[in-house]
Order: sequence, then structure tokens, then C-alpha cells
Amino acid sequence: MKFIHSLLFISFIYSFSIGQNTSHLDGNYVNATINNTGTFFNDYATSWPGYEIPEGSNKHCIYAASFWYGGMNSNNELKLSAQFYQANQDLFPGPYSSNSSYNDPLFASNYHSIWTVTSGQIQYHIDNYTDPSYVTPTSISTWPGNGDTTLGVSEQLAPYVDVNNDGFYIPEDGDYPDIKGCMASYIIMNDAADTHGTGGDIIGIEVHQMFYHYFTTDLGSYLNRTTFLEQRIINRGTQTLYDFYTTFFMDADIGNYSDDYVGCDSSRNMMYAYNGDTNDESSGGTTGYGLETPSLGVISLNNNLIGSGSFSSTSGSSPTTPADIYNTMQGLWSDGTPIYYGGNGVAGSPGVSTTPTTFIYSDNPNDPSGWSEVTQANPPGDRRSYMSIYSDVFAPFTEVSQDYAIVQAPEGSAQESVNYLIDKADSVQAFYQNPLSECDIMASLSEIANKIIEIYPNPSSGQFTLSLKNVLNKSNLQIINSDGRIVYQRELGMEKQLEIQLKEPTGIYMLTINDGNSIFSKKIILE
Repeated sequence: MKFIHSLLFISFIYSFSIGQNTSHLDGNYVNATINNTGTFFNDYATSWPGYEIPEGSNKHCIYAASFWYGGMNSNNELKLSAQFYQANQDLFPGPYSSNSSYNDPLFASNYHSIWTVTSGQIQYHIDNYTDPSYVTPTSISTWPGNGDTTLGVSEQLAPYVDVNNDGFYIPEDGDYPDIKGCMASYIIMNDAADTHGTGGDIIGIEVHQMFYHYFTTDLGSYLNRTTFLEQRIINRGTQTLYDFYTTFFMDADIGNYSDDYVGCDSSRNMMYAYNGDTNDESSGGTTGYGLETPSLGVISLNNNLIGSGSFSSTSGSSPTTPADIYNTMQGLWSDGTPIYYGGNGVAGSPGVSTTPTTFIYSDNPNDPSGWSEVTQANPPGDRRSYMSIYSDVFAPFTEVSQDYAIVQAPEGSAQESVNYLIDKADSVQAFYQNPLSECDIMASLSEIANKIIEIYPNPSSGQFTLSLKNVLNKSNLQIINSDGRIVYQRELGMEKQLEIQLKEPTGIYMLTINDGNSIFSKKIILE
């Protein structure tokens, strides 16, 4: 499997993300909206879903997501940071400041940013940083490797490769961001800059999140539809927290928000959402997926879940107070009562057993004897779900490390898609345990492709011109859709310009030219 060292589709991103609260991570078939204000996969300026897949399709699988953090101090007082959406903000841009310099203009200038970097940019930096004509990309030159201690910020922040081991991030010395994947977006947040919108007491945490994508030349690969997330939670405060929980909250909307189901798989540390009926219609301005509806899962890759569930109208009320939220994080109903296996999970209700559980709808929906929304015949609707990790003691100056993957299975319809999702989840977990060393170094190809291949107009309705600035004789040209299917193919002779017409649905496609030594790739968007 070859990975593309992507310089493609990024030059416009990093220049706008510095000093901004919102950016976009693409580079594969996912267009993920990244925010540094606590809620991600959501365009809060427009209240629009922010996890589009395939990119350019106007079809989304997630409306919004966020994390909750909470634990008890030595006086049995709850400390909690747990926003749902942007309206009840508990996390704020930038690192924790021990002298509360959050309103200092220099703090905002240094840290109110999202740093999006590609492996191709990093490799180019490594190869050219000593060249006097080289201009360092802004996302590399401003990478927050070191903090300004006069602002009360930790001296070491974002990960970087320190070429001369002097303890300072200096890109002019060849230092560079230490990212994962072929493209990554990095953010730093804290929960101490202001009062919490949820009413929770400040913890004193600093949260580092790296969202990253791989893009492989195997265009049908599960990796091209996966977003990875590395999270570091650092206790910068003075209090030790006990029974500390981290909860991934997700408002999944599989196209049409009003016809979804949710479930979980405790053996795979995964929660997921899928369509509750066989036709995902467009509704309310959102585009549905139609008759072939995907499923989407979130996997905890390096920590076991202690619980997962939902608080939709069919499985419990939404938590509103800090105590409600903390109860939910522990795998209880929001009022603190236990959940029981079967039925609606509420003790004494029809079909509910006497077996307590912290996992709601924990069986495969394709199992007619299992516990799922399918077997309960719940009315499909708008769902919100969560999954939690337990960390026991969280002492000052320690950190919790967590890795996640957001995975989509485009195959199947309704609950059938969950079987495909399970297979892809297993593949993602195996890849996480044994990842390939790096993105393919041939991938300077994307930079080369920009020099020798021109496509216009792009986006198009399907009719466009391919211009080759160099003759690529004895080459094979293919255009592949987001499912990995070849929709156009021909051999190239001495042509330098081709008129191509694709009669295919709107969406994202990849044009590749293989000359036997290298594969040159360019993204095509049909609209």
C-alpha cells in the first residue's frame, strides 16, 4: 500500500488557519471541519454539519462532536469541562496559563490558531531549509513547539523533531513538526480562560488534539475514509482528581438527521450510527445518502471503554447539569440510576432484564436476537451518543493519552452497513497497531503532478480538459471514484491535451497517470 505525500489541496489551508478558530482537514475523501473552541466537526458560524464524506458531495455523517472531562477532588467536589455544542463553551483557544494571561494580545497572537501541516511540506522543509531561497510555510514556522513562559505557558507544547537536541523549536535549524499521517491539524485548548457554559467548575487542564488523515493510492481503502485523532489531556492545575472520566460526545447525522439509529460494540471499543430506514432522504437543506446508506463509527484505539450509550428520546433524557453529565459519563442514566440490558434500559420497563450494563444497544443490529434499535423497533430519529474512558487518578503535571479513529463504511444499507463497518474497524485497529513507517516519499509526486498536469475547469460538470506539460508516453490514465471503482481508463501515447467527458454522479474523483515508475495523482470534483 502506497501513501501519498500530499502537498495537494493544502496550500490554501494553512495560510487561513493561522489566527483563526476554524480550519478544514481534507487530503483524503473526508472534509473535516476543525475548531479550536471545544466543538469539532461542526461549522458553528453557520450551524452546519462539519464532517463531509465524500468531500464535495454535501453529504455529512456528523453534525458535531466534543469531549467531556470530569472527576472529583479530595473534597469530593466535581470538576467538569463538558460542552456539547458551541453555545455552552467550556474549552478555549490556547494552552493553560499559570498567570492568567489569556487576554494578553500576545497570547492570542501566538496560540489562537490551528496548525495544518502535510508530510510533503515537512519533507520539503527537511530537504531545503538551508537553501537561502526557501520560504518556510507559516504552519511550520509558527508551530507551537515552545511556549512563552512569560505568559505562564509551559516551555514545551506541540511535538517536534529537535534536530540538534537543544530543547528549542527552531525551524531555521532544521527542526520540524512531529505529525502523524499524511496531513494533520493541531490545536491546543484550555478550560481555565473563562467560566464554563455548562456550569462545571474549572479543572485546570490543557488539551492537545492532533487530527490526521492518510491518503493511499489504493483509493478504495478504508484509510481514505478515516480520520485519526490523538488527544493529550494535561493536568496543569493544583488538584488531584479521582474517578476521572473522558467522554467522546457525538451528534451523528447520517445525511438526513431525522432517521438514524445508534449502537455500540464493547469488544471493539466502538460506538456507531447508521440509518434507521432503507432510504436516507434529503431534508432541511441537508443532502441524504439515498438508498445506499453508510454507517459511521468512533473507535477508542488504545483505551478500553467503560460505557457507551445515547440520550435520545428512545433511550434516556439529555443531561443538563454538571451532576447529570458526570452520571452519564460513568455509564448511568443522567439521574444516577443504573442502566439495565434490554428494552429501553430503564428498570421495570417491558423487556428489560435485571442485568445492569453501561453499554446501550450493545449487540449487532443484524442479530435478530440481540439488543439493538432494530430489534426494539424504535422510531428512527435524531440521535446523540457518547462513549467513556476511565483514568482513575489524574494528578497535577501528569497527562492522559488517548487515540481515536472515526471510520465510515459506505457499503450496504441501513443496519447491513454495520457489518461492513465492523470489518473496517478491525482493519483500522490492526493498522494502528502496526502502521506503515511514513507516507510514501515518492509523494513529492503531488508537487510534481502540479507541474506537469493541469485540469480545467475543476470543479466541472464532468466535461474538462487535461493538459500535460510534459509528454508521458506509454502511460496509463485512470479516473477512480470514491468507492475505488475505475470509471474512466485509457492508454496515453504522445498526447499533450485531452478532452474528457465523465457521465458520473457529483462527488470527488481521483485522476492518476502511471508511467511505470511513478504515479501522478490529481483530485477532480464533479458538481
